[in-house]
Amino acid sequence: AGCTASDIIQIVVPPDITPPNIMCPPDITLSTDLDKCTAKYNAIVIATDNCDQDPKITCTATGATIGGIANSAFIYNKGVTEVECVATDDYGNKSICKFTVTVKDQQLPTIICPPNQVHTIPFCDGGKIVTFSNPIVSDNCPMSTFNCSKQSGEFLTCGNNIIVCTATD
Repeated sequence: AGCTASDIIQIVVPPDITPPNIMCPPDITLSTDLDKCTAKYNAIVIATDNCDQDPKITCTATGATIGGIANSAFIYNKGVTEVECVATDDYGNKSICKFTVTVKDQQLPTIICPPNQVHTIPFCDGGKIVTFSNPIVSDNCPMSTFNCSKQSGEFLTCGNNIIVCTATD
């Protein structure tokens, strides 16, 4: 009597060859944050997969901002930054999405002009060479410049001479 029977059931699970689905935010243009040459932006990148409950997301920035980006608030430099995100599941399947973050400086520079000057010219010699200090220019981003309608050291004619200085960034 000691009879036994066995049955072998073979279950074949095919390997996961389906890449995850990844979704990047749309391209966006931002203004610099107040008194900064950068903008903080929280880009939400989402990935789902048929087998992996939590595919790994890695994002890398190139352009105005360089480096790895976490899926949270990140500070972008003024200019255009291209972001490429890769979702990888447990089986090594990958998907890529891309988006662009453009940061523009909308904050105007400030300018402080030198004080007014009064010069007395004997017998109105037709004018005088006048020197004055440059205006003081400041801005949230470097590279702001100024331009004045007359330059220090120029010959100014008799009468009122209005000098206009403009700051640009």
